[in-house]
Amino acid sequence: MEFFDYSEHPLDEKEIEVLFKTAFNRQLNTDYWGSNYWEWRFKNNPSYDKKYICYAKENGLLVSYYAVSPVSFTVDGIDKDVALSMMTMTHPDFRRRGIFRQLAKRVYQNLKEDGFYGIYGFANTTSHYTFRKHLNWQHLNSMINLKYSLGDKKEENTYRHNLINCKDLDLIERTFKSDKITVKKSAQFLKWRLIDNPVNDYFLFKCQNGTLIIYKFYNEKELDVVDYVGAADHFFADFKEFTDEVGCFYAINIWMNIHSNQYLELEKLRYHPDRFNSYLCFLPLNSDAAALEYKNWRIGMIDSDVF
Repeated sequence: MEFFDYSEHPLDEKEIEVLFKTAFNRQLNTDYWGSNYWEWRFKNNPSYDKKYICYAKENGLLVSYYAVSPVSFTVDGIDKDVALSMMTMTHPDFRRRGIFRQLAKRVYQNLKEDGFYGIYGFANTTSHYTFRKHLNWQHLNSMINLKYSLGDKKEENTYRHNLINCKDLDLIERTFKSDKITVKKSAQFLKWRLIDNPVNDYFLFKCQNGTLIIYKFYNEKELDVVDYVGAADHFFADFKEFTDEVGCFYAINIWMNIHSNQYLELEKLRYHPDRFNSYLCFLPLNSDAAALEYKNWRIGMIDSDVF
């Protein structure tokens, strides 16, 4: 068994696709995420040129692979490099041998040497055990979807959904302010994440008081609010405007930190906990103790690789 760093020994993308199909019985760039997803996520990522990917081969065959995606964060207004843990796969014939743990530790050491603040990820019920038990990840929160729903009520909805465009990005960047641990919302990042995204289309709702709400469709029946920017003082009125305007046909989903005032205001608007999405976990590398408390984080659906 040989272990490699992608930055020193790049892989043929076809090998990655073959392993993905073998491991999950799905096509990487069509069935799962969408056309050209790997290239968009890893080659075109604007946050960092270096690829933090490690893999293992046996007799020339790719048998295990682990990749994280660098993301620029701000922590109390200071820029930090953070990585999103996301793509893990092992050939069925090579599972339960501890290969993934070896790859992960190799990736984490590379990140630590390059000064990364830490690694975050959204673990499912299968991977949560391994990340915490064997890789020292810290559990921050169970991500519960908040939902606003009108049930079976049907009304005519004449609202025109506006695709987000490049002119909107500078406005979002200027409007975004946070003293929490959060992804840096630069225009460059937003263009890559929202406009160049090969999987989803994203829309922008401009509230009268200035709040900007970014959302997408889910199963053509619901809306996912992936992020918002604006003054906290206007949050209730602006989300009421948004909910009233687009909520005639669709249920609305959002992630909100339960420690925030905004969570309480969504409850007042009749948003209710609906379903478990994932576990938010964090592995500190060069970080402070504040990173281990979920109340210090601002995390939305835009910060996941799923929405």
